[in-house]
Amino acid sequence: MAKKNILIPDLGGVDNVTVLEILVAAGTQVNKDDPLLSLESDKASMDIPSPYAGTITNLSVAVGQDVAEGDCIMEIDCVEDTASQDIKTVSQDSVSRSSSNQSTQANPFTDIGTLSTEKSSTNNALNQKETRSHSVYAGPGVRRLAHELAISLEQITGTGEKGRITKEDLIAYIKMRMQSPQKSGVSHEPLSEDVARFGTFHTQPLNKIKQATAKHMLRCWNTIPQVTQCDRIEITALEQFRQLCKPVLAKRNVRLTLLAFIAKALVECLRKHPTFNAVYDHSNQALLIKEYYDVGVAVDTPQGLVVPAIRAVDQSSIEEIALGLQNISQKARDGDLTPQEMLGAGITISSLGGIGGDFFTPIVNGPQVAILGISKAKISPQWDGYEFKPALMMPVSLSYDHRVIDGAEAMRFLVDFADILQTMESTTLVEGLGRH
Repeated sequence: MAKKNILIPDLGGVDNVTVLEILVAAGTQVNKDDPLLSLESDKASMDIPSPYAGTITNLSVAVGQDVAEGDCIMEIDCVEDTASQDIKTVSQDSVSRSSSNQSTQANPFTDIGTLSTEKSSTNNALNQKETRSHSVYAGPGVRRLAHELAISLEQITGTGEKGRITKEDLIAYIKMRMQSPQKSGVSHEPLSEDVARFGTFHTQPLNKIKQATAKHMLRCWNTIPQVTQCDRIEITALEQFRQLCKPVLAKRNVRLTLLAFIAKALVECLRKHPTFNAVYDHSNQALLIKEYYDVGVAVDTPQGLVVPAIRAVDQSSIEEIALGLQNISQKARDGDLTPQEMLGAGITISSLGGIGGDFFTPIVNGPQVAILGISKAKISPQWDGYEFKPALMMPVSLSYDHRVIDGAEAMRFLVDFADILQTMESTTLVEGLGRH
């Protein structure tokens, strides 16, 4: 075996390109023409194929690094002696083979159109669709596979560097499409409209929080088969107890909201139903059931929705939970949350109780498997077996991952949650104003 350096081939006059993705590692065995890494310029991207068969022994570049023609990108132990082969010629030939079989060879970094497909098409509509797809961040290999399968990359959320769509993203999208029944003839192009045709308008860019939320919610919606079950829970006695406790805690500068009781009751319910306090490990087809009880709480801020975690709710008193909610909510509104404070929760609460409405369908905050939605409690007549009496009823909406939780489990969870809330006032909450 002979060690050889693999160099950046002729780039057609482009001075520098950036390493988008490295597709191999030290010890990886490759065949001739296997893709080694992806590069991009300001106009296009391309894969660099291996000119030799052998084993990669050393990498000389990193993702995000700028490289130029002739730079060494890695070292390979060749299976056979290919010293007579000109690496630049091989690499350029490989690029030529992927350049749409046009009559004259185009430089991939100056003519982005040559990277759309391996075959040129006389269908104008198809060409327009492929041109639009270049606004999406993806390598030639991913684009080629998507083209062969007639999949629009604009429908896929990328998880790679700078939002780049990876091969794994494409495969996950294909699996999702295969598992979801689709009506024939339904278009999967993004919805859009030429608003200027109908009047004046202005553009409002989404801030970073809303952009991140949009990507995460779309990914959760596309990858998690979700079901939402709803119920109403009577909290008449609980609310009366809360009103008695509020003045006591107010003297300690603690605002006692219903959410503190809900978080405490939710943790007690998770003890009985541990599969709801879990992360779904798709790769190993397993649940990672947490033995600690951190609860995520969705907080509405001027910048958008954020979900910080309240730590160790099972070990905290009602007063401590209320104070924790108060402090973390203020940090969220001030924009002072750290990334660490938004990780680790086993389940999330999304409360609209301070605004209004009845039921809604909260989206599971993956990789969690469930989220509890709370709406505004209202007085309504309830039959007690003898007569109608006024009762304070709180609507709840439980969304869950149907891959790991079925409807019967979810309904039992809600029944137990209701029972805990309705008995807290006479049991744990009496001691709940201090450590217990």
